[in-house]
Amino acid sequence: MKIIRYCLIVLLVFVFMAVWGRPGGNARAAASGPGRDIKPLYSYYAQTVSSITVRGGVHYFDDMKLQEADHFDGYNIDFELTVPLLKQLQFRFYYPAYTDGDATAYADGHGRDYPEGLDVDISGSGGLLDFPSINLDYQFLQADGPKGYNFSVTTGVGYILRYLEVEDKDTNEEVDRYNHRGAVWLFGMRMDHALNHWWDLVANLGGRYYWDSDDIYIDNPDDDVFWLMDASLALVYNPRVPEPGMWAYPGLELVYQGDLGDYCKFEVVPQVVVPLGKHFDITTGVGLGVADDGPDYIAHFNVNCRF
Repeated sequence: MKIIRYCLIVLLVFVFMAVWGRPGGNARAAASGPGRDIKPLYSYYAQTVSSITVRGGVHYFDDMKLQEADHFDGYNIDFELTVPLLKQLQFRFYYPAYTDGDATAYADGHGRDYPEGLDVDISGSGGLLDFPSINLDYQFLQADGPKGYNFSVTTGVGYILRYLEVEDKDTNEEVDRYNHRGAVWLFGMRMDHALNHWWDLVANLGGRYYWDSDDIYIDNPDDDVFWLMDASLALVYNPRVPEPGMWAYPGLELVYQGDLGDYCKFEVVPQVVVPLGKHFDITTGVGLGVADDGPDYIAHFNVNCRF
């Protein structure tokens, strides 16, 4: 029933996008060219940004699994700064500012002195799989016309700066620390393509290699060195010339993260971008988990500011 419900939601989203995003007469006459510097919730355009961009987000998740805890319900807050260095090169700094939630902890043979099934609160100035990181994105192919493609590559490194405290909910005593160490190499390739004057296709394929980690790899509790594949595909309404009366741009993403083995997280993410003047956007949506791993859902709320 869960899968059927999600499929119905996705079908309704496609109907919504087909009806609401139907191009009007003004858009048909619009000349081709870059649309707004918008960003889907997960995917990145290969086209580099044209101005300094700051994104801040709040993300609520339900029933997330960790290496030493389960049924983690909570939220996290993160920020990202993107600075264009050259026409085809940009710098990104990502920082997971705060995470908080409730979970059920289990010692899992790691010699902890708390009982299995303990109700805990997990909080701190840090994230989970996403570490504070610095990244460089290089666009090596520029679309040469309305039907062209943009391609870019990205690489970066991330390190843990702060750990997450694990406290007994009844006594408020610290019983453990998660993510107290970690380092990751990030890499990938991106593509975007204007399907017509109104719709963009954005695809990302990459991965991350953790050469050190703690308490986050759920596939093998004893393995702190691992890799994950990241892939996403987004369809975004991004008209080259804004249509009168169009106050929101719908989009849909398919997102995969896994090790091509036992760990698999797959999400269907309907979303909408609301432009607020020339320099601000609000992007909101819900990631619906349709695989065994990963949260049941993640509700996103992002604010994007361009200078």
